[in-house]
Amino acid sequence: MRRPHSGGAQLGLARTHRRALHSGADRVGFSRVVLIGLAGGLAVYLAARVVLYIVDPQTSVIISSTDAHLYREAGQRILAGGPIYPAFELAGPYSMAQQPELYPPPTMLLLVAPMAALPAFVWWLVPLSVIAAVVIRHRPSLVGWIAIQLCLAWPNTGFVIASGNPVLWAAAFVAVGTIWKGPAVLVLVKPSLAPFALIGVRSRGWWFIAAVYAAVSAAMWPLWLDYADVLRNGQLDLMYSIGHIPLMLIPAFAALASRSERRLDVALKDGGVLPSLPTRPA
Repeated sequence: MRRPHSGGAQLGLARTHRRALHSGADRVGFSRVVLIGLAGGLAVYLAARVVLYIVDPQTSVIISSTDAHLYREAGQRILAGGPIYPAFELAGPYSMAQQPELYPPPTMLLLVAPMAALPAFVWWLVPLSVIAAVVIRHRPSLVGWIAIQLCLAWPNTGFVIASGNPVLWAAAFVAVGTIWKGPAVLVLVKPSLAPFALIGVRSRGWWFIAAVYAAVSAAMWPLWLDYADVLRNGQLDLMYSIGHIPLMLIPAFAALASRSERRLDVALKDGGVLPSLPTRPA
């Protein structure tokens, strides 16, 4: 027996469905306006900071007297046959405030020594170019760009870039590791950021590079004993690298927020604030 057809009920359901679609579209449109406004405001802020860095006479002082300069001097010392660590670091307690010097792990010399033979600007050019290229390759969504801008707006990020801190290289290794699994192991040249070296840990490529890194480290065993003395003698703040984390997160956010307008729309329609971020296969 056929049930009676209710055209009025179906019409009512159709109207309700259309109203729900319009309401969802309005929420998506408003959310996009807010996100675009936030991204634009952050872009203006970052542009202003760049201009201030350029016109500030202290910028040249930072570049010429901090990390990049110290690493270049250390590389030239190593190439000339000198020690990795100055004698005062091995002799007894010392303070970075009294006599600025480096305390990198021995494997860092494999990066520092070759770079010392190249023009100074290459120290910045290579890692910054790698990070920028990887971010562009990932084509992050609008939310991803906002996350990246927030990392750049972090107060310590500008100083790290201007001073040429080796965190630049660690972030570049993370960036490459988001495309080819394994290079993130090289973050270990900055031990305080070691957790980032685990990116790609479930891939065979990561374990291969980790094995090579371990073999090279083992060949430098006497230098690791010196490194242990340097850390023991130095009055070092173990938490100092917390301020470097936002820079390290830039390539990670780019990879997680690879552009997917459909996923962003679905997430916003469902009332979410952040999109469901796609991950790339290992």
